Amino acid sequence: MDKKYLQTLEFYKIVKMLENKALTPMGKEKCLGVFPEQDKDRLLELLNFTSEGVISYNYGNPPLVELKDISSSLYRAGKGGLLNGLELYEIQRTLQGAKELKIFFTKIKNLTPRINNLLQLMDECKELKSQLSISIGDNGTILDTASSELKAIRKQIFRSEGELKERLERFVKSPQNQKYLQEGLVTQRNDRYVVPVKVEHKGQVTGIVHDFSASGSTVYVEPSFAVEIANKIQELKIKEKQEIERILYNLTNLVSQNKGALEYINNLIGELDFILAKAKLAKELRGTEPVINDEGFIHIKEGRHPLIPFEEVVPITLELGKDFTTLVITGPNTGGKTVTLKTVGLLTLMAQSGMFVPAQEGSSFPILEGVYADIGDEQSIEQSLSTFSSHMTNIINIIENATTNSLVLFDELGAGTDPLEGSALATAILDFFKERGTLTVATTHYSQLKSYAYENSGVENASVEFDHLTLRPTYKLLIGIPGKSNAFEISKRLGLSEEIIHRAKELISKDTLKVDEMIKDLEEKRMFYEKKLKELELSVQQYNQKNSELQEKLEELSAKKETIIQKAKEEANKILRLAKREGESLIEELKQIHKEVEKGEVQRYLQEAREKMKNISPIKEESTLKGNLTKEKIKVGMEVKLLDINQKGIVLELPDENNQVLCQVGIIKVKTALENLEGVPQSAKVSFNNKGGTKTVTSKGEHSSTTLDIRGQNVEEAILNIDKFLDSCFISGFKEVTIIHGKGTGALRAGVQQYLKKHPHVKSVRLGGYYDGGEGASIVTLD
Repeated sequence: MDKKYLQTLEFYKIVKMLENKALTPMGKEKCLGVFPEQDKDRLLELLNFTSEGVISYNYGNPPLVELKDISSSLYRAGKGGLLNGLELYEIQRTLQGAKELKIFFTKIKNLTPRINNLLQLMDECKELKSQLSISIGDNGTILDTASSELKAIRKQIFRSEGELKERLERFVKSPQNQKYLQEGLVTQRNDRYVVPVKVEHKGQVTGIVHDFSASGSTVYVEPSFAVEIANKIQELKIKEKQEIERILYNLTNLVSQNKGALEYINNLIGELDFILAKAKLAKELRGTEPVINDEGFIHIKEGRHPLIPFEEVVPITLELGKDFTTLVITGPNTGGKTVTLKTVGLLTLMAQSGMFVPAQEGSSFPILEGVYADIGDEQSIEQSLSTFSSHMTNIINIIENATTNSLVLFDELGAGTDPLEGSALATAILDFFKERGTLTVATTHYSQLKSYAYENSGVENASVEFDHLTLRPTYKLLIGIPGKSNAFEISKRLGLSEEIIHRAKELISKDTLKVDEMIKDLEEKRMFYEKKLKELELSVQQYNQKNSELQEKLEELSAKKETIIQKAKEEANKILRLAKREGESLIEELKQIHKEVEKGEVQRYLQEAREKMKNISPIKEESTLKGNLTKEKIKVGMEVKLLDINQKGIVLELPDENNQVLCQVGIIKVKTALENLEGVPQSAKVSFNNKGGTKTVTSKGEHSSTTLDIRGQNVEEAILNIDKFLDSCFISGFKEVTIIHGKGTGALRAGVQQYLKKHPHVKSVRLGGYYDGGEGASIVTLD
């Protein structure tokens, strides 16, 4: 790549923008070294790093700060030189900065694997970092904690200075001494503490004279008692300096031992700074990652010139190298043709340098051997070359150096000479590059080149859109449509007479006018169909948005439905587990009550209870049940089967507004959906007498109304009948019932009452009164 053409395309302005994004000298140096890559693997690596840098900014700002380049300090340390505190401080900051970057990128290591690989190879130099942290303070000061000896020396200095100041203060405030002094203060001369003595009394204050005032009336004397203390302080400061040098020597030696690791860290920070600078530039330019192709074509989607403000630039879309290798952009000056040329060249160079490009995703570029441009007036005054000669000299250089794998950009090809000869030369030059297969984009205002594109395969016309209403260019690139000068329209709008315009048209050949009219008609039709296309795209976009919203709502409803069903199943399973526990408890109570009764009979009842409990099983996920009852068929008191748990129950309440039915299943009340119920032949029937409100229960047992007679039965038979009787009465809503057991020996009464006191439906039990059967009956109050 020739730097001259990169300069022409303003590539180095982009490099300068990139440098301004870097924070460290190492990063800035790498930014300034950006150059189009020829090696595909290296280019893809650069783009991947840039991509990871862009991703990192989605998770906060990477903690990179302004750091100094420590390479010269490392070189001196390696050569045996002594590093000062400030240099060691910068090394400490570098180590800390590297650690913070490693922490940040480790959190997103799955998204930034390449950056993390670089950081994982880094030796954090923990021992050096630890020693620097206890030895070096801000701006390179040596801390007291650097060594116990330094701490002790500084403590002695502090005490001695305090003593000296205190004694001097006492001296100048003493009434005996004040008559000898010009002022009652302590000052410094030659880094020694002195007092201002009147020159006529200098013999009254013993000590060392350090200075005289300008007038000669004051002599500055260091009192003799201060000399001794000051000399001691000076000796301590010499020791302090020696100890500091020893500490710096040890730290420098430690830096030298870690020189390789520190060089890697310094270079790594520069590399990360470079990557993050490219990421920041990409975000500022709203850039996307370019696709690098091996087919040698350029495809720019909505590309924008990076040096023109976003709100002002008009994006371009073009494809070069597939259906055609040469693009001829025709039309008037100041229409944006030159900006289009520079945009194509500049975006190609940015992509090949590992930078994101300001274009839509999917923009694709090849790896080119060279990018050449002849743009603008590059006339050399020193060489006394004309505009035409200057351009032709440049074009000859391009012809000699451009290859098949190059991009060539010509601005106003053939301009600056006779139009007939200029257009002929332009045609011949374009033919040369077309035959070579070089990617070529040329701008021109020669009408002859419009037909050239129509008549030759591999060549395509293009123009910059012109608004015939405002008579201004819109700067939008139109592929496949040649441009026209629009001189007649502009002149007419500005007030030139129709007579002159008509005469001018007569001087132009009919073929030329025909072509211009055809171009105008094509442009108007294109604008019409483009408008319709945009309306259609908007409609499709709105449809897709509505469809997406509807799909989201359906998914949301489906998720809610599944959640409700799952929750209901979990609740039902919870109830079933509770029922099982209650059943086990009742069986245990039966065992306790009948432990003295014949075991065979009791075992039969227990076995039946266990078999019933086996039928209670958790709800299965795949079951989809549908009952045979409707709102019209279902009745209160009806015996039904709950399909989801395969158990029978009694209807307590008719369906509510949500089709939920309250049922009694054993000792448990359950609300379930109407479609979960199935009618079954009823072994017990509950009826309601609306006239008097009396509830009567009839079943296979020996009881009537709210009374059960169990006289003549043994305890186990009685308990089974009592259990059925209480279930029926509880379901029917009775609050008080009577059980007649007779007086007899009292064994049946005792067994019944013991059982009743533990029954879940029973609130309380008492013996009957005078009119209730006395001790031969038990009055039971239900919950």
